[in-house]
Amino acid sequence: MFIRGKPIRFGYKLWCLCSSTGYPYKFDVYCGKSLDGNTDDALGTRVVEQLMSCVNDTSAHEVFFDNFFTSYDLMLRLQENKTRATGTARDNRLLKCPLPESNSFKKTKRGTYEYYSDGNILSVKWNDNKPVTVVTNYDKIDPVVYVERRSVAERNKIHVQQPNLIQSYNKFMGGVDLMDRFVAQYRPSIRSKKWTGLFLKGFGVAHSSQVVQ
Repeated sequence: MFIRGKPIRFGYKLWCLCSSTGYPYKFDVYCGKSLDGNTDDALGTRVVEQLMSCVNDTSAHEVFFDNFFTSYDLMLRLQENKTRATGTARDNRLLKCPLPESNSFKKTKRGTYEYYSDGNILSVKWNDNKPVTVVTNYDKIDPVVYVERRSVAERNKIHVQQPNLIQSYNKFMGGVDLMDRFVAQYRPSIRSKKWTGLFLKGFGVAHSSQVVQ
């Protein structure tokens, strides 16, 4: 596939479910718009549900994903399946959530946050270097912690408040990137534009699981 603006624009796209330490539990090759399942669902929703299908007891785990996948509908469905989930979200996927727009919110003081909960899903918008919105179906704002940041204006380090669910997201997110780093360290010096490249990628993922173990 081709993705404009990426350092490597052409290649295969793999969906991966990994632990926070980079251990791969399951991966799937993206082959275009799927004809399986309910195609009325968003692609991100279908991918998350398909990857989580390998987990026997979802209530014993927490899953984190970025704003490509996050939607209110997905969070609600995962909650119904007793799957605890947290993810960053795009403003246009929050339905009618009454949180301020990012353009106006970025003018607030660093560390400012606002939240909204309908009793099932909690949405929090927090202003760091720029506004970020995090949605969860189980986590909470408290306890609010203080994190260290570099202030250009004050030319010094400052402490800003950070809701608990954002701290959890930062702590456990990034397992797929970690796996990619392991794969890159042991990538064979073979270049191919055919199926062999995909095979070698799969082999690299399998090998990385042994490195993590």
